[in-house]
Amino acid sequence: MAKIVLHIGANKTGTTALQYFFHTNAPALKKLGILYPKTGRGDAGAGEMLHHNLALTLGYGKLTGRRPDLTPRALRAALDDEISNSGCETTVISSEGFILRRDATRVARFFEGTDIRIVVYLRRHDKWIESLIAQAIKTLHSPPWDLTMEGYMNHQRDTNGQYIGYRELLEHWSGAFGQDRIIVRPYEMQQNQPNLVADFLATIGHAGVEDGVPVESERHNPALSGRALMLIAQVNRTRLSDTTKRRITRMIVEEAPDLKGLPLFSPAARLAVIEQNRADYEWIARTFLDRDDGQLFHDALPAAEDPYEGLPQPGLPYTTGTFARILRNKVFGRP
Repeated sequence: MAKIVLHIGANKTGTTALQYFFHTNAPALKKLGILYPKTGRGDAGAGEMLHHNLALTLGYGKLTGRRPDLTPRALRAALDDEISNSGCETTVISSEGFILRRDATRVARFFEGTDIRIVVYLRRHDKWIESLIAQAIKTLHSPPWDLTMEGYMNHQRDTNGQYIGYRELLEHWSGAFGQDRIIVRPYEMQQNQPNLVADFLATIGHAGVEDGVPVESERHNPALSGRALMLIAQVNRTRLSDTTKRRITRMIVEEAPDLKGLPLFSPAARLAVIEQNRADYEWIARTFLDRDDGQLFHDALPAAEDPYEGLPQPGLPYTTGTFARILRNKVFGRP
């Protein structure tokens, strides 16, 4: 029986990089025994890289998302046919949509009769939430939560139905599939050597496969400095057209220097959110990684003297002319 690997995220743990790798190298990987099926993927653009439609069919879209195109039965039949015709020993399915608070027993029923494993990457909460907030600043005109870690977590949990506590997430999926089918990997550079793709392939039993296909080292969602985030927030508050806003945001992301900024939050704020989740980290490390010391993450903890940038405070919107001059002078170094 072919093995199925369902990669459920979490978001901001290199999911785009992994999906890009499997999507771009699908033909080469198929020859090496790994299928990244077309069945259940999105329709166009970036959506083609991930199995958005499969997640949507199983109830893992946003609460106001569109209806799925196929019934679960029709989608399962199409997936079975593709797997059977491929001759591959392993099938990889990936969508961070599965990280939402939905009914995992529906997923279990869909994959009933298969040899399935659930893979999830977890990021230390201070870094994870900081990255999520930065992403929200880039994409939302006016975030509907106060600009704190706690405010963001409460909004995501209560409004969008996203798991914030990792133990709750893992217990939910273990209840649907069994604890022995859940594979947890910490998302840290020092624990994902030599790179994330290699770590994922080794995790699913295909160590070294990456040697036969190209692996990009460039990040697909680079971290942005506070200055860049502030400017993007200003872009989203102008009266420019949405198309122009997207174009300027893309220019800032692609061309602005020093995109890698300091942490947005103070060491005290970061330590507080780590402490809130410390017991869960220890339980996960012992339960899923057999680590007697209870150490899930290895990166050094924030220190009181560590510098940080502070969350961007956009203030009042600039006029279009003033903003254009700021973009030219301060971002792109042009007169």
